[in-house]
Amino acid sequence: MEQKHQDPSQQSLREIKDIMNGSSRILSLSGMGGIWAGCTALAGSAVAYNWLKDNGTRYVNPGNEATIAYFDAFTVRLMLLGIAVFIVAIAGAF
Repeated sequence: MEQKHQDPSQQSLREIKDIMNGSSRILSLSGMGGIWAGCTALAGSAVAYNWLKDNGTRYVNPGNEATIAYFDAFTVRLMLLGIAVFIVAIAGAF
């Protein structure tokens, strides 16, 4: 039997519990989905590491051969890599 007049704190806790249960069902990844997302992130970081290793001297410490255009192009390239990794990770995780 449920009481008609519940304590407001108990009612608030019940509402919070219901919200958390609903959100955990929506945001949960399967085990393989989490592994896929992690492997995708590792692959993307390996690509970014190699790009920085090859061109990092000009990117991190611009000398006389670095230009603003190179900096901007390399930044855009890294951002596009990040977006691609994110899309592949999300697509494969579900």
